[in-house]
Amino acid sequence: RAVAQMKKQLLEVADEKAKLETQAGEAVLKLEEANAKLQESLGQREEELAAMKQELHAAMESVGQREAELAAAKQEVHAAQERVGQSEAELAAARQEKDAMQ
Repeated sequence: RAVAQMKKQLLEVADEKAKLETQAGEAVLKLEEANAKLQESLGQREEELAAMKQELHAAMESVGQREAELAAAKQEVHAAQERVGQSEAELAAARQEKDAMQ
């Protein structure tokens, strides 16, 4: 009778072991699926980040180009101011000559 009781307990233990192994297998599958989803999401994020870096690089190049254009425009304004100043000086000199002639 004790042998029958032990056999029954062994069967129960084997059954419990099988259940736990099944649960462990299911948990592993779920973890693998979650990992695959995370890897996919990570890949998408990396692609988005690469695209954002490209946009940033292009924007920085554009800013650099605009800064160069602005510097050139400032030089043109400065040159024009110098010409205006020279013309004003010439006009003042011409007025002095005219006043001196009168």
